[in-house]
Amino acid sequence: MEKPLDYYSQNKQRIVFISDGALWIKNWIADAYPDAISVLDYYHASEHLHDYAKATIKDDAQRKQWLDKRLELLLNGEVQK
Repeated sequence: MEKPLDYYSQNKQRIVFISDGALWIKNWIADAYPDAISVLDYYHASEHLHDYAKATIKDDAQRKQWLDKRLELLLNGEVQK
């Protein structure tokens, strides 16, 4: 696939894409803009956290506590924690 010859591919600044994490989008970004940063949006990241918590933490109170902490970390940009 030929790389796009547009302003963004000529730009020397870092490009950041925010998406829903769909594999086809991630692949397109990696192919068209290999130096770009790809970020999963908060809504979809929180969906994945909820799904994980529901599958692994059976107690409702513990699950809510775990989720609240992770969502706070996510909002504060502390993803690695």
